[in-house]
Amino acid sequence: MLEDDVAESHDDQATIDVKIERAISTRLASMQGSFEETKVAQKMMQERLEEGEKRRLGAWEKRLELGEKKLEERLKEAAKQL
Repeated sequence: MLEDDVAESHDDQATIDVKIERAISTRLASMQGSFEETKVAQKMMQERLEEGEKRRLGAWEKRLELGEKKLEERLKEAAKQL
């Protein structure tokens, strides 16, 4: 009877250990998945920021080009008047 209780106790402990290992594995997998999702989200945000910066720079370049053209036209007109 005592041997049966000891054997049953060992079986119970083995079952508990397996459940704990599964819970830990599941949690680690979940954390790894969250980490990967976070990395992907950060990369996407960085790409969006870079795209936005490129657009802003492009817009400023266009403004500068237009400003240069207007300045050249004004200089030409001023030269004609002299």
